[in-house]
Amino acid sequence: MRWFAFLVAVTGATSAVQAQLPAASPVLTPEETLLVVSGEGQSRRIPDVALFSAGVVTQGKTGGEALGANATRMNDVVNALKRAGIADRDIQTSALSLQPQYSNPEQEAQIRARMTREPYIAPAQPQAPRIIGYEARNNVQVRVRKLGEMGRIIDTLVQAGANQVDGPSFTLDEPKGALDEART
Repeated sequence: MRWFAFLVAVTGATSAVQAQLPAASPVLTPEETLLVVSGEGQSRRIPDVALFSAGVVTQGKTGGEALGANATRMNDVVNALKRAGIADRDIQTSALSLQPQYSNPEQEAQIRARMTREPYIAPAQPQAPRIIGYEARNNVQVRVRKLGEMGRIIDTLVQAGANQVDGPSFTLDEPKGALDEART
């Protein structure tokens, strides 16, 4: 009886494992042949487009205040991009977020002691963090088609109020030809 229970358990486990495996390739007879081919192709091109992200981070006492300040500064950034010759189609919002900022009572007590040169005394009762403000972030993805103007455009963004610039990454505006060449 034990042998039968063991056999049932092993058979059930094998079936469960086989059910999770991907479908097997067809069974081949000795007269048939299976050919597996892999390849690699390359195409070398000089990039003609740069992509980068530019954004604004602002803080405010309320969520509305942080978002309002952010919208004003981001409008300045987008308008500066347009004045620099970037087309509307090459500016796209990529992220917008609003996050609460919390107090840290322990750290605030340490800073206060350091600033007043008084001894640090830990709060008697642990205090829960509380929301003391909000931080708004807004980013746009920018496509620059005239690579020689990247430096000037980034300078323009910073002067217009962007306080986050990430990138660039270089690519092709029309990658189809390079892909076809690599496939050949």
